Amino acid sequence: MSANVRQAEQKRQIIRRKSEFKIENRDVSLLADIIGATSQKVKEALCWLEEHGYVERRREDYDKNIEAIYVSPGALRRLTEPIQVRLISYLLGYYLTPYSRIVCLSPDSEPLIVGTNVPVKRIIKLFRQGKDMREMQEELMDLIESDFLEAMHYYLDNRKEIDKELTMLECFYVGA
Repeated sequence: MSANVRQAEQKRQIIRRKSEFKIENRDVSLLADIIGATSQKVKEALCWLEEHGYVERRREDYDKNIEAIYVSPGALRRLTEPIQVRLISYLLGYYLTPYSRIVCLSPDSEPLIVGTNVPVKRIIKLFRQGKDMREMQEELMDLIESDFLEAMHYYLDNRKEIDKELTMLECFYVGA
């Protein structure tokens, strides 16, 4: 396990180290650094998410004063605020990208649209086939317009890498 992966896993453990149902300031600061927001914005997002039932804090071990944060399974598909999406994504164990609606399951995995199993490459393949936004939405009904836009932004910033992977896949399937 590389140092970066180990560090990310250690950071993820802050979610399980709460006491008295409060998030410590250093934990909020760490979360803020991870998701790229201010501590104040993270506190506001956590409060809003809890008030609206997207997260719930529950005691796991009364003797050790350990609390866990549970996330509503459908939260990622209903939220639109980037800070909330990034926070929930991180709490669910996804690896974050600079794009709020694009995450990875591991540091080396392919990027997915948050809350779905739809890879960015699938959207790019549809776009390369000449499909417009409406046609792509008909084919991928779980996605919203901002998912497609984020995928296109991700593609434009990572074009060489994605084009190379798509070309390799096309060669593999054509040759099979």
